[in-house]
Amino acid sequence: MPSNIVVILCLAILALQAAGAAPETQPTYSMEIGEIVEHYREDIGVEADPWHMHVAEAVYGGGACESEWHRYATSMVKNGRRADFEGLLNEESKALRAMGLYCLVKSDGEKAVPILQEHFAEREELGVCYYGCVGEIMTMGEFAANLAWNSNYLEYNTMEPKPVVPLLPKTELMRIGLQGLTSDRPAKQRNQYFRRVRELVSADPSLLNLEQLRKANPDIPATAIIKAIGSLYEADAIRAFLIKCVDDKSLTDEAMLEVTRALMRYHGYPDAQTALAKVKESVRKKAEAKD
Repeated sequence: MPSNIVVILCLAILALQAAGAAPETQPTYSMEIGEIVEHYREDIGVEADPWHMHVAEAVYGGGACESEWHRYATSMVKNGRRADFEGLLNEESKALRAMGLYCLVKSDGEKAVPILQEHFAEREELGVCYYGCVGEIMTMGEFAANLAWNSNYLEYNTMEPKPVVPLLPKTELMRIGLQGLTSDRPAKQRNQYFRRVRELVSADPSLLNLEQLRKANPDIPATAIIKAIGSLYEADAIRAFLIKCVDDKSLTDEAMLEVTRALMRYHGYPDAQTALAKVKESVRKKAEAKD
């Protein structure tokens, strides 16, 4: 058989195989949910801007109205199935993936935690308005962590405020908070962790145990932990934590320097002054020993 005929036959066989191949499957949504999905799929091309089709909160008073994203999300919670919400997590649209996480939290509560944890490491950015018109750029992982921190994260409403409902134990929330405080994210984008961790330790000072924090965060040096906690100034629990660190013989000189820097913010407190004097005396003795 001439070689050119063989080539033609092979090409024909390949074409028939391609025609009979099953198309790539996409999640099957109900009609109402499918319309919402299509709405966001159309905007994928302009989602490079984190604020486009951003995630936003519910009604919050002051004459403002509910955001489109939140209106669609709450509609999905009422009319969708778990399979719908899990399907949203595979969409290309960031707004839809965030909606999938939100819907799973609202429908399943603590049962949604394993799925949230799977997304903690995601670095893709989106814009999130969580207090009225107040918002910030955050990663998808940070959005998932915020939902774990408070399942009512996007339910800010000055007329009918909803309680904070954490989905994780306080020790795990503390670990997440420290990871956020010591991350390489810009300072402005770490503000959410400053606020949350400060509230957490103010309510439960026992969380400020350096030994336990080091065990829970083996990838974070003690110096970085102390610097992060010390930045949460103007709280009695923080000052007590730093004063206790002064007596920790396992700390390096670098870590102790961080303790001293943080304690300087409390120089007006007698107990902080005593602790600083103790550090100064320790440094003097070390210098004499070297001589």
